[in-house]
Amino acid sequence: MKILITAGGTTESIDTVRGITNFATGSLGKLTAEEFLTHGHQVILLAGRFAQLPSEQENLTVIPIGDTQDLLDNVEKFLPEVEVVVHSMAVSDYRPVYMTGVDDLPHPLTKEQLI
Repeated sequence: MKILITAGGTTESIDTVRGITNFATGSLGKLTAEEFLTHGHQVILLAGRFAQLPSEQENLTVIPIGDTQDLLDNVEKFLPEVEVVVHSMAVSDYRPVYMTGVDDLPHPLTKEQLI
């Protein structure tokens, strides 16, 4: 049987260097994947950045996941191939709509704007 498992958390970018994330470890997804692998099943593991992972194995495919859009894209991609889905990922419930870039800041910056 082919199984899709999600594990860990997502990270939503605030800007080019910061993001909103959570403390999900991915341990439930890791244990679930290991159990299915023990019984000879094929596992596709969609894993957040900081998720714990099973050791590399022949029947295991690990796909790194960044944000919620990345998760959605990969679930849609692999869903037609699998027979079972185990969704244990802690998905962000907030996604910034607009992010200000450096080019949007007034130039030159005054001392008051830096405080």
